[in-house]
Amino acid sequence: MRNVQLFVIIREVKLLTILILFSLDALSDDCSQALGGKPAYLNGKVYSKERKLLEDMANIDQGTFGICYAHSAAFLYDYYRFYVQGQKIESISSPFEAALSTSEAASYEDSKSHGNGLYTYNSKIGEKIENRDRILMSDFEGGSPENSLKYLIANGGCDHFIIDQMQTSDAYRKAMWNLKKYYYMVQDFLEIVDSEDRNFIEDYYFNRAVNKRIEELFLPQVKYCLDQVMDSWMGRFIDDQTIIALLKQASPVRFVNDLVFARCNKDRQKLNRFSSKPKIIKTELNVLKGNRWKQKPKYIIGSIDKALESSPPLPIEIAHCSRVYSRSFRSKRVAPSDVVNDQFASCGRHSAVVAGRKRFPNGECRYLVINWNGGECSDEKWNSICDEKTGGYWITKTDLGNATWKTTQLK
Repeated sequence: MRNVQLFVIIREVKLLTILILFSLDALSDDCSQALGGKPAYLNGKVYSKERKLLEDMANIDQGTFGICYAHSAAFLYDYYRFYVQGQKIESISSPFEAALSTSEAASYEDSKSHGNGLYTYNSKIGEKIENRDRILMSDFEGGSPENSLKYLIANGGCDHFIIDQMQTSDAYRKAMWNLKKYYYMVQDFLEIVDSEDRNFIEDYYFNRAVNKRIEELFLPQVKYCLDQVMDSWMGRFIDDQTIIALLKQASPVRFVNDLVFARCNKDRQKLNRFSSKPKIIKTELNVLKGNRWKQKPKYIIGSIDKALESSPPLPIEIAHCSRVYSRSFRSKRVAPSDVVNDQFASCGRHSAVVAGRKRFPNGECRYLVINWNGGECSDEKWNSICDEKTGGYWITKTDLGNATWKTTQLK
């Protein structure tokens, strides 16, 4: 009898020990409500200003343009303006302008005039300019949120509704194609007239004649294309002589960029004048031999948690595999080779923003990932839970850690 009682006591002690250890483990795995994981309202009153701001901010659809990195940068920049600096949500920054303006560095110099030239491009735009090859919208895709953030902090954001009011992607692409066509026609025209020898006085009058000829032959078409691209009458913001001067630049990217920049100058969304500028913090996994990561998933999760728990709490950008939203993602950690050479789109490299954390009733720890889908999400198609108020997705902690390899944040 005593042996039976002793056995029961030992068994109960073991169960109690397991329960205590499980509880300690749960406590160490902090999944308390953070940022967008808190309710916006409680008992009819505002409970979380952070969550309310996330719901009030626009989720811009990136459409067919591969500039997700610029969408993330614009979102981080605007959230910082609204939450940290207390600015009103009167306008949001244009991801397109941030992408366009950071695809070519301000240090660009024409190789014909200055020798070798200086390039810091997201892709091979520099080589295309040098070879006078046609530049496609796809050349702007796959950039860095860090570069876009640097541009936004230094120059401010352009109002999204000034630049991005385009009816369809096809209409925009056609207008851009025509705009680049006229640009290259001007360049061909200049190449012919510049081949003639002239002295200083002749050159002065000749340049005036050239400008007049450009105005007659190309300016009306160029202005028409600009009106289509920017959904606004450009003549109100940029005079004819400025457009002609920009058409004569050696770089078509700078031509379009400077036009966009000039259009936005009167309405730029800048940081408070006398405030300190935020720092850009990056955290990235290191690659070891054998196609392995040096750090474990908790390293990236740690950087995400620090951002969400910081004072003030702020969202954070993640470079990750878009397959994490799909049911085909089986919590297998993405390999470095999938990130560097995504030949079969097994990863789908993507940029989004993590803006919340909370534990669900079933015990799962999930993170709110705001994706650039225009605020539309569906539980049926994806390996996640839809957050209707923000258009984001609640991703499990395990999946998020396995699918992410880099973060970028403002601090």
